[in-house]
Amino acid sequence: MPGKRIAYIGIDLLYPALPALIEAGCEIMEVITCETDNVTEFNVQVCECAKKRGIPLFIGKISAERLSVLRERGCEAVVCGGYYYRIPVVEGLKMVNIHPSLLPVGRGAWPMPVTILKGLRESGVTVHRMTEGFDEGAILLQEEIPVSPKENLLTLTKKQKAVLPGMMRRLAEDFDTLYEQAKPQGDGEYWSCPSEEDYPLTPDTPFEEADRILRAFYGYECVYEADGVRYGLIEGVAGKNSVSSTGGVSEKSGVDSTGAVAEKSRAGLTGAVAEKNSVSSIGTVAEKSETGKEMPGEFPLRDGRIRTGRCRIINGKPRHAELPAAMPWPASRICSANP
Repeated sequence: MPGKRIAYIGIDLLYPALPALIEAGCEIMEVITCETDNVTEFNVQVCECAKKRGIPLFIGKISAERLSVLRERGCEAVVCGGYYYRIPVVEGLKMVNIHPSLLPVGRGAWPMPVTILKGLRESGVTVHRMTEGFDEGAILLQEEIPVSPKENLLTLTKKQKAVLPGMMRRLAEDFDTLYEQAKPQGDGEYWSCPSEEDYPLTPDTPFEEADRILRAFYGYECVYEADGVRYGLIEGVAGKNSVSSTGGVSEKSGVDSTGAVAEKSRAGLTGAVAEKNSVSSIGTVAEKSETGKEMPGEFPLRDGRIRTGRCRIINGKPRHAELPAAMPWPASRICSANP
């Protein structure tokens, strides 16, 4: 594939694939991305890469007509690395998708959080043909990735990004052969895209459940409800209360060195928190924060607490629901099923 003329479709979620293809000698005829909130989902790196290298950039919903024009101009293949809209399959173009799971298990728009919610110990990345059926195309390449007991969404995504350069080099070296010899998936397992409404947090939520939810959606806005108020929590960390040898109550973090505590916020916050674990600490956040403004906060659980440097009071819906209707919560859509 060195010298092969391709179109790249994607957001920053799987960004390392784009520069790896360029470094492998592919000619990128156009970069196609979509609007993102640039709070939890980003297109900054993809756009900057295109602009820096003088590659034509299109931001919006891809159409069959646009892909057909690219084909007529000599485009030979399409590589997708995360996109919000359904991508039309166009005859005469070899189209592949980068999917963050070990297909055929984990089909669906956002398998990474589900991997953590299910407590799985293995994940991966798959490059497969695009077909009319979502994530059902024959497999060109796969890489397995171990999942630690305290993995969070950010650390799992970093592991997946780390294998992309090598996979893209292999793809570029022998694209046509890999495409022609791709192996059919057979029966698989589809995971519905998780919604925050399915995973509410409250003062009565047990630590273990809260820890799993916060790790699964780390970096995205989880909803905590108490006293009729809804809070959006980003990069929250659960800690469990335990009785010490002196009879006092101490706290054990639900995250190890691979998890959220070790990561710095995209906004530059490292998790400043209130010092007392009580409902009054929630009231303090409510009194000091205007609706929509991010503040540090601490939120009680049945047997622990949540600490976060980024929380806000929300009216009815989380931040993701404020995006255009075509972008469902959560925003991540890998080869999206959106019409």
